[in-house]
Amino acid sequence: MAFFFSARVTAYVAAVLTLLPCTAVQAVTQVFEYKNFYDDPMRIAAADKPALQARLAYFLVNPQNGQTCQIRQIVMSSGRNQEVLLPGADQEIKIPLDTNLRSLNPNLTMDINAEQPCSLSVQVVSTLPMTTQIEGKQLAALVKDMNEVYQRLGTFVTRRYMPHVSGLVLHFPVADGKVLGTTSKNPLYIKNHILTLNTEQMVNIETDLLTFPAIPEKITPFIQQHSTKN
Repeated sequence: MAFFFSARVTAYVAAVLTLLPCTAVQAVTQVFEYKNFYDDPMRIAAADKPALQARLAYFLVNPQNGQTCQIRQIVMSSGRNQEVLLPGADQEIKIPLDTNLRSLNPNLTMDINAEQPCSLSVQVVSTLPMTTQIEGKQLAALVKDMNEVYQRLGTFVTRRYMPHVSGLVLHFPVADGKVLGTTSKNPLYIKNHILTLNTEQMVNIETDLLTFPAIPEKITPFIQQHSTKN
């Protein structure tokens, strides 16, 4: 699940037409503050709390179709100092977390291949080591950790209204395939690059060792619509 913090982002947008041989690519420049990528991850990774196997991942997405925007480069600047950063292979915005940088709160200027401004999307993702085999009990523990991420993001008042994770969504490079190793009567299949495990399925596979046809690219929460912690 992705959620947006547009109200917390300071951004300006300038559309620039960049000419390339035999083609034209529309470029958009957006500027964010460093603190937008620092404060929440540090709350989750607080030293006085147990470590979690889940974290926040930041992306820019098309506000109309949700597709990930392609970032050319990220320039972190404060005064005369500049550092060029590159996004991850999946276009994740990866920013070094540093208390000194937080004090400076530099600007992050992002050049994007897009025709319009993109929205900042924050996703909860797993930090489990990705292999073709994962134990059901590891996935069950991951659900608890992802719920804890949301709880740490919430305030004392808002925690009860945070989304409740009831399962997992596994994203694969292969479009379709069967999952082996499950003792459940109902087999598990990857469909359109996705394997969704709901509450019932999570219970059925807790003692299993699942074998996938490919290594998952990432694991994100499965949240039923209107599901919050009461």
